[in-house]
Amino acid sequence: MKSTWNSRTGRVAKVVAGMLAVASPASAQTSDVEASDRFFEKGRAFADVGRLDLACPLFDASYRLDPTLGSLLHVAACHEHEGRLATAWKLFSQARAQAVATGQLDRKNAAEGRLASLGPRLARARLEAPLHADTQEWVIRVDGAVVPLPAPGEATPMDAGQHRVEVQAPGFEPFVAPFVLRDGGQVTVPLGPLVPLPEERTDHARGGTPWTGAHTAAAIVGSAGIVALGVGAGFGLDAASRFDEVEDHCRTSSTPWRCDATGVEAAEDVETRGAISTVALTLGGVALATAVVTWVLAERAGPAPVTGVAVAQGPGEVGLSVARSF
Repeated sequence: MKSTWNSRTGRVAKVVAGMLAVASPASAQTSDVEASDRFFEKGRAFADVGRLDLACPLFDASYRLDPTLGSLLHVAACHEHEGRLATAWKLFSQARAQAVATGQLDRKNAAEGRLASLGPRLARARLEAPLHADTQEWVIRVDGAVVPLPAPGEATPMDAGQHRVEVQAPGFEPFVAPFVLRDGGQVTVPLGPLVPLPEERTDHARGGTPWTGAHTAAAIVGSAGIVALGVGAGFGLDAASRFDEVEDHCRTSSTPWRCDATGVEAAEDVETRGAISTVALTLGGVALATAVVTWVLAERAGPAPVTGVAVAQGPGEVGLSVARSF
């Protein structure tokens, strides 16, 4: 029955979204408040005949255009009907605060009545950090959203269903664990055990240089490249210096050059040293480029998998959820 409700609601929501998209350019003729009122009245008409699957998308559209307290109460009631009890609880809490701030006693009482009804039915998750863990720099995400670490023993209301918690802590492998919540139940989700990073990766997290076999290879090839560049530069300078001797013993103004024995020997030496210089400089450049690529690829090592276990408790049931992070 709930799946049919969700399917119908999804189709109506798409239609309403299309109506909003078409109505937006005509904002000069129709204000958001007027459009919100129309959506709200249509939604209430459907709700009066029990068609909440058609009413709820209209209430949501009305609230997005003009976030009034009345629309908020209807949207919260829709989430309760959909089975998203924690979402409804949060919205009813928001509505109660607004009603108190604006002195609307009847709506305050209505919101408090729904909160009292929802309280015992909420699914809750207790995120539990390891004892004595330093959590100040932890980043905790539930279903992709960053959340604060609750006080010890505090359970956070969440909608029933499947969830995923992630922990990132400096010096430790990322930790990931799924867990399942049921209405009226509570799940204890241990945030760990956290596995320390290998020493070289810990150094990297602190700003140092990680060192692996690939880094060693990159260092060796890079060193060889530097040596080759030095050799190439040396032979190039020698060739340039001996060219003065060639000019002293050869007639360079004529083609081909006319050289005495000393000039011929110097010319051959310049040619040999020039060739060695070219080869050494080329090999040195290739070696340095290879070393850089190897070093960059070595930086991309992925974390090892981490296993997590969540203990689920509910009315008359206990369960375990095992997870691995990659």
